[in-house]
Amino acid sequence: RITRVSFLIGIYKALHILLPVDLADRWITQPNDNLLFHGQPPIDYLVREGIPGLQQVRSLLDAERGGH
Repeated sequence: RITRVSFLIGIYKALHILLPVDLADRWITQPNDNLLFHGQPPIDYLVREGIPGLQQVRSLLDAERGGH
């Protein structure tokens, strides 16, 4: 549980650094053209992939932030 919560908090934080608040809050449920998501909302990927998916999305967002 702690691992899952940690990834979710990291994803939330990264989104709010990268995007305006309204878009950051919708990002997870909006269709996404990134190859990882195949045009589907990121939430679909996260539900399907579980903790490895959370880790991958967190890494993707951290890379977009420049690793900070």
